[in-house]
Amino acid sequence: MAININPGVIKVEIPYCGATVVLVLRDYTTEEYCQFQKNRFKFVSPGNVDDHSSQARIEFIETILMDIKVKTKEGEEEVVFTDPATGEEKPLTPSIPNWKKYVQASFKCAAAMVFEGTSANLEHATLKN
Repeated sequence: MAININPGVIKVEIPYCGATVVLVLRDYTTEEYCQFQKNRFKFVSPGNVDDHSSQARIEFIETILMDIKVKTKEGEEEVVFTDPATGEEKPLTPSIPNWKKYVQASFKCAAAMVFEGTSANLEHATLKN
């Protein structure tokens, strides 16, 4: 089976409440990925490092996020959010101003970890110990 290593659009599936949230992401540049990796940790003094991984993950995904979808057993369904101004549920689409802020941070972090590969595994092992 052939695998396209630069598809242009990447769909990351995240299990959520018996359904699957799908973040639709554009391909990222080498510079964007390197900046993401660089932003994960800040060296504050010799031997001391501040972990900024969560914020770096969120910012990276927000940069390349194009759309959000939901898949259920029945098929694809509409993603909705609660409008803070009215309290009513509305469809969440890229046409909503600042729509990315309504996408949960945990979804963005989970999607970013897909791209981290070995780095994420090493970080997990380090934090566990």
